[in-house]
Amino acid sequence: MKQYTTSQILFALIKIRQFALARELFDEMLGTGVRVDEYVYTAGIRAYCETNNLDGAKDLLARMESKGINGSAVPYNVLMYGFCKNNRVHEAVEVKNGMVERGVTTDEVTYRTLVYGFCRTDELEMALETTDDMLRLGFVPSEASCSIILDGLRKRGHVEEAFRLAWHLGELGMVPNLFASNALMDKLCKDGRFSEAERLFTGMENRGLQPNEVTYAILIHSLCKRGMMNDALHMFDRMREKGIRVTAYPYNSLINGYCQCDDFDQAWRFLREMVEKGLSPNAASYSPLIAGLCRKGDTGSAVELHNEMDRNGVSGNIYTLTALINCFCKDRNMDEAARLFDKMIDSSIVPNEVTFNVMIEGYCRAGNIRKAFQLYDQMVDRGLTPDNYTYRSMISVLCLTLGALKAKEFVDDLENNCAVLNGFSLTALLHGLCKEGRLTETYHVWNVMGAQGVKLDLISFTAIMNAALKQNDNEKVSMLIREMEEKGLKPDIVFHTCMIDAHSKEANIAQALNCWDNMIADGCPPNVITYTVLINNLCRSGHLSSAEILCKEMLGGRFLPNSFTYNCFLDYLATEGELEKAKVLHAAMLEGCLANTVTFNTLIKGFCKVGQIQEAIDLMQKITESGFFPDCISYSTIINELCKMGDTNKAFGLWNEMLYKGLKPDIVAYNILIRWCSIHGEFDKGLGIYSDMFKNGVQPNWDTYRALFIGASLMIRCKINQSLNSCFI
Repeated sequence: MKQYTTSQILFALIKIRQFALARELFDEMLGTGVRVDEYVYTAGIRAYCETNNLDGAKDLLARMESKGINGSAVPYNVLMYGFCKNNRVHEAVEVKNGMVERGVTTDEVTYRTLVYGFCRTDELEMALETTDDMLRLGFVPSEASCSIILDGLRKRGHVEEAFRLAWHLGELGMVPNLFASNALMDKLCKDGRFSEAERLFTGMENRGLQPNEVTYAILIHSLCKRGMMNDALHMFDRMREKGIRVTAYPYNSLINGYCQCDDFDQAWRFLREMVEKGLSPNAASYSPLIAGLCRKGDTGSAVELHNEMDRNGVSGNIYTLTALINCFCKDRNMDEAARLFDKMIDSSIVPNEVTFNVMIEGYCRAGNIRKAFQLYDQMVDRGLTPDNYTYRSMISVLCLTLGALKAKEFVDDLENNCAVLNGFSLTALLHGLCKEGRLTETYHVWNVMGAQGVKLDLISFTAIMNAALKQNDNEKVSMLIREMEEKGLKPDIVFHTCMIDAHSKEANIAQALNCWDNMIADGCPPNVITYTVLINNLCRSGHLSSAEILCKEMLGGRFLPNSFTYNCFLDYLATEGELEKAKVLHAAMLEGCLANTVTFNTLIKGFCKVGQIQEAIDLMQKITESGFFPDCISYSTIINELCKMGDTNKAFGLWNEMLYKGLKPDIVAYNILIRWCSIHGEFDKGLGIYSDMFKNGVQPNWDTYRALFIGASLMIRCKINQSLNSCFI
């Protein structure tokens, strides 16, 4: 009777988790010689395990075995669980192996316990192997363990094994928990395995695991990313029909998807619907619309939407601000781009490589090489790695401002520092060298590109062919044509136009017309650019009648002359001093809506050439009256002529007017004023202009330094003369 009562007390203590008391009672039972059976030993083993005396529990199991008690799997499973719970899974495996050796039959709990232990120690391969053993033996693993395995495999990128296990479990009527299923579905979608994700979704529904808002958000995001907007909308409607709570995430996916498809009306509709439903849009809601509007070129609407974000207390993220910065850069509004860039840093949003590349490219487009290199250095200092998008912009601006040789020095430095330049970067250098006619360096870069396996395209062939023609390198031209034929590159309209332009610029009209015939034979009919190029060079070489015939041919054909075409004739008349005819032509262009600032500048240049400065100034005033705006060239042309006549005061008056109107002088404008200040003995004024030039980020070139050298020389000579005169006096 006592034995029965003591055992009951022991089991009761275990049940209420008083393991320390249970262990004391069990030890007392052993000490008093009470006969103990398997059930009591099992309770004692558990009490020892729960009080972290695993070695004592192991000794108890050994004692039970030595007493010849033929136990079931239960006491072994309890000890194994104790080891697994304390991350001693390999000792649990030893217990399992001991069971098998003693002929004790393992059961489902044995394997579940081992899977649990391997999951705790993150030994997923062993957990998966043990699960496979269970399935072969007909045992069913626990949902908790399988969910842990699936999630672990997903995190390690073993999606194939995870999906295979999930599918096998589904065939057994088991479904992993919702968290693991959603996580696996998300990983499958991110890896582009959409059919498997959809099968997993269907399997969940069929087996009674109800998808939640996360499940639908994952699938809607996947469909939107693939541009399957009708399917995404259907899934969104299905979600709402089932009464599942709709969060901001599916709305954000739909907004992003419609923006990617350039359907901004639908994107706007979902943004407004979010607000109507009481959901608060976040940065991910606004960013796609802002980026889309920027891509569309609608800067005003993008800025307005960004202001709405600020009013609603939504902080812009790196993607929103980079998109907006890119928008300003494309509009050449670098002041606003810089303001937003600084605001980003002040808001503790760290610019990434894309942000820096956008800013650097913007400054490069604006010709502000000093700012571009400052940002380049700042990018490197922050531990960011410039890439070929960075390099290409830097190479292009160096070619445009300091010359192709400076760009080549930059490339050589990059290669010495083990930077790998791709075809885009090398092509930018190739074009810069070609433009300056540096054939030796061009051929070197050409060979480097070929050695690196860079596929040379038709654009590259066109550039180097044009350079070879400028240098009259007929042998190279013939070699390039053969190489093009070998590579199967068929000349296009751009190639033919470049050939016609190169020959006609050299007054080799016969060869240019021969190229024209070849173009027709190749099935490339001339377009308005081809006509205009040949007309322009015919005018410049004095073949006005031939140019007029081509213009009439255009009027009778499918391509009508445009403002550039007519400006060729206008330029010829202005250059030849036939200003009355030029004024008549320009009046006709104005009437036909073909005049623009360029055509006005052509006429201004003509008046300046014959010394009619006041007429040129009056004409510049008429630009605004005609609905256009004078540009830097308009002012520079007149300033140059005023300086030439010695009227630097009036020239500076126009210069200040230009600055007041917000026009930014370019390198040519600065050089004009510095040069004439130097020549007229106003070297201090020239230095002041040079200082302003540097502050505004315009990089000096060889002409700048030559002008300053002239001014310094004249000033020194003047001082020497003054010293000599004072000596004689």
